[in-house]
Amino acid sequence: MAGAHCNTEAPDDQPNSYTTLNQQTLTTLVQTQITKSYNHSANTRSSQAKIEALMALPQISPGMFFQLHLDIMHDNTLPAKKGLPVPFKDKYIWPLLGELAANVNLEVASGWNQQGVGVSFLVKGKKQEYQTTSKNPHECDGIILLIDTRNTRTISRGNRFCHQFLLMPRFPGSQIGQGKCLQLPIQNAREQAPQLAESEFKVTSEINKDGYALSIWFSPNQLNGFDPETSPKISTAILMRDQELGTNGYFISAEFPVQMDPSLWTTLNLKK
Repeated sequence: MAGAHCNTEAPDDQPNSYTTLNQQTLTTLVQTQITKSYNHSANTRSSQAKIEALMALPQISPGMFFQLHLDIMHDNTLPAKKGLPVPFKDKYIWPLLGELAANVNLEVASGWNQQGVGVSFLVKGKKQEYQTTSKNPHECDGIILLIDTRNTRTISRGNRFCHQFLLMPRFPGSQIGQGKCLQLPIQNAREQAPQLAESEFKVTSEINKDGYALSIWFSPNQLNGFDPETSPKISTAILMRDQELGTNGYFISAEFPVQMDPSLWTTLNLKK
């Protein structure tokens, strides 16, 4: 395989379920937003009020209309001994999908084997230097990574297989090349995955003149339910949070509830 492969067709065993879920989620969001906008202007039912209600709707990402499946490279040489655990080589880099991508300032690379799965991120296009002035990680620039080890995309609330991580390339007091990873609970989840301390994770980072790169390798015991033999499909969602470039998702806009709704996540096929 020359690199991560993208398939937008529905799987044979579930021909249209994911697409239907996304459409249902989108319809619910639209109806909710219109109701809120109309209630806000309860005393006004002019054409202007209707226009403002429509303008208040979240921007629809093209990725909402496609069921994305990415084949992830199996490689026993990972994690790399030097540099990023998953280097930015063609065979690991996710395909650029043009207008389907909600974020053109972010590249992603990933790979896996029986020892775990790794993901690397490259943020580019920055004109300002990465800032680490705040000691509150929730105020720092970084990447929010969500992983469901069982690809349960028929649910709209997280379960014990759904994980959320906040990754930062630098943090006050950290050494050069050492990033930070915090595991966060998923809002409104039915169950939470086992929560691990930040000392359990190792993040490698590089600060560049126009952005930064960071990479993390997860061992099986760090991802509840990770078992490629019995569950060769996982799903993920990615959000980039940046004070200069803004907050946005990789395939779906951050205006949609990707942090709490696994039905919006992208399927990753762990193929050998």
